Amino acid sequence: MFVNNLGLLTGPYCLADSLQNKWLSSKYVKTFDEMRRIVDDFNKAGGEAVKQLELIQQLLPYMENYPDFFNQLNEIAPLRDTLKKIQEYYSHPELKDHIEKTLVLLDTSFIYKEISPHQYESVSFLDHFRPILLVPEYQHYISGTRTVKMIHIGQVTVPFDPVFTVFGAPIRPILLDKAFNKIVKKELSVAQSTFNGGIIFCDMVFFNGQVHQDNAVPIRIGILDADIPLVNTSKFVAGKNKGGITFDSDGSIWLNGSWDDSTDQSDKWKRETHIGMEIDLSSNPRTLRFFVGGRQINRYVTNIPARVRFFATTILIGDYFSVNQLSLCKHSFGQLRSTDVELIAEDSLFDYSAGL
Repeated sequence: MFVNNLGLLTGPYCLADSLQNKWLSSKYVKTFDEMRRIVDDFNKAGGEAVKQLELIQQLLPYMENYPDFFNQLNEIAPLRDTLKKIQEYYSHPELKDHIEKTLVLLDTSFIYKEISPHQYESVSFLDHFRPILLVPEYQHYISGTRTVKMIHIGQVTVPFDPVFTVFGAPIRPILLDKAFNKIVKKELSVAQSTFNGGIIFCDMVFFNGQVHQDNAVPIRIGILDADIPLVNTSKFVAGKNKGGITFDSDGSIWLNGSWDDSTDQSDKWKRETHIGMEIDLSSNPRTLRFFVGGRQINRYVTNIPARVRFFATTILIGDYFSVNQLSLCKHSFGQLRSTDVELIAEDSLFDYSAGL
């Protein structure tokens, strides 16, 4: 490893080739130099909470606008270790809040290194991301990110806007007042943004800096009927109960009140794996496909609802999920192959007249 004439590391720790043109641009070199100056000053200001808060406030806009620089930057300056120590020992509340946001952005910066084929010829809806916090005392949405953190143990489903809909599909009224002996939170079902959908791709990553082993209980992703009665219960599993379809990290799919086990070990996934879902609301029947690390699994679901939200389910304290992509795509990445297995969602899965 050595430093080139631009002052940048080369060798085994250099950025991916796709970024080299950025490094050669004087604009990007100056940006990186400024980011490194802030990090160096932050590390030198140990014990000065007010100064470190000022520096973190300068750094955060760079992190949000240039996430692909931060794996490289963290190799040069031990920012993460410094932040962890401050988080543990300092009591300055505003500084701790900024440090938490910075750590989340550092943890999620690696997801920008992989570019899905869906990012080409697509329209992004990430700016419309809005999580529905059914148990807000257990969950923390870090503003300015597409990340939700679990701050209490317990299984909690987190649906998020926008709603994607077949053109002209009616909004179905929510008639249930209670489910699982809990009051239905009808006001939370009202979408803040809704878009007519064709092919929609969602990519997300789970992580937990406090845990380095698989969960005993699977972490989950999936889709929900946008008009499902929402309640704050850990008992709800979409597909086991009514209202949606779930893909578990153990590879199983919950649908029509039961689960379908995977026969392929590579369908299993864990934290720091890209997990994708592609819905096609323009096909007949409407379809849902899952992807593990970019690989399409061989099971897919048909007859999904006409109005859909994506969701993630967290389990442990410190669990995060971050939505990396949420796009309307011109072309489908999923393919119908001769070995694929169709799972059909029954109409009764989205009938709540007798409850969930």
